[in-house]
This record gives sequence, structure tokens and C-alpha cells, in this order.
Amino acid sequence: MFNSVMFYHLLMFNWNSVLSSFNVQLGYVLSSFNVQLGYVLSSFNVQLGYVLSSFNVQLGYVLSSFNVQLGYVLSSFNVQLGYVLSSFNVQLGYVLSAFDVCI
Repeated sequence: MFNSVMFYHLLMFNWNSVLSSFNVQLGYVLSSFNVQLGYVLSSFNVQLGYVLSSFNVQLGYVLSSFNVQLGYVLSSFNVQLGYVLSSFNVQLGYVLSAFDVCI
């Protein structure tokens, strides 16, 4: 009877010790996993933020370049239109003055 009681207590003690050790190790593994997962996610967020900010910079460059080129085209068009209109006015003035001379 003494041996079976001692064996029972010894078995229960070791079992509790094993379970508590298992829980500690499992907690360590899970916390380590959480730390590594957090590191991966934060690294992903940093890289994603870098990609998005780089995309925004490039998009801003493209849009500003487009605006510059569009402004150049419009100002060139205005210059050419002004040249055509002033040339038309000069020719119209020449025709009208020639008409006055003929009258």
C-alpha cells in the first residue's frame, strides 16, 4: 500500500511537472512565434509603405511632367495662335488699306 500511494504521488507530481514544463515551453514557442510574426508583418508594412510612397513620388513626377508638357503645348499653341491672328490682322489691315487706296 505504501508503494502504490508513493507511486501514485510520484506519478502525479511528475505529470504536473511535465504539464507545467510543457505549458512553459508552449508559451515560449507561441510568444516567439508572435514576435516573429509581428516582425514579419511590420517589415511587410514598412516595405509596402516604401512601395506606395515610391509609387506616389513617381506618379507625382509623371503628373508634374505631364503638366509641364501640357503647359508647353498650350503656351506653344497660344504663341502660334497669336502669330496667326496677328498675321491675319496685318493682312486684313493691308487689304483694307489697299481697298481704301483703291476707293
